Amino acid sequence: MKKTNKIFAATLSLALMLPMLTVSAFAAGSSETGTTNVQYDNTHGIPDPDHPDNPSWAVTIPSSVVFTDSNPVINVDVELVSVNGGTLPTSPITVEVTSANGYKLEVGGADPVSYVVQYGSNIMSTAMVSVGTVSSATTTISGTATLTGTATQTGSHTDTLTYTITN
Repeated sequence: MKKTNKIFAATLSLALMLPMLTVSAFAAGSSETGTTNVQYDNTHGIPDPDHPDNPSWAVTIPSSVVFTDSNPVINVDVELVSVNGGTLPTSPITVEVTSANGYKLEVGGADPVSYVVQYGSNIMSTAMVSVGTVSSATTTISGTATLTGTATQTGSHTDTLTYTITN
């Protein structure tokens, strides 16, 4: 019985060492790596300012805008939605937006890359600009963000859009 255990232990040890020997034989080659950013695109909601702790409605805004060379136009619709089965307001809710960098994407404060945000025929500028109004009669304002510039440096170029709602 003891001889069987020793043979089994020796076989198991050899079996466990075999993958390590195989990996080390191929590890000496050269290699390159690349990284990919993974993002979850979920929509943010700005709650009713009169009842932020228990809203019956919210205005959803894009949670992120991710441009790529093959996808330079991104949908940035805003929408009035019911929360917890609440009633949508009949009076207009004004939606405004502004850009932290004046609608330029930057990497470390440098290499500005321009983009345009447009709702209807209104192109957003550097100041707080009205996107439009939503209500129970008109719940969506369609918009797009379009990359118009080109980067000269590699890196993650960023900006922040701030949406404000007023009822």
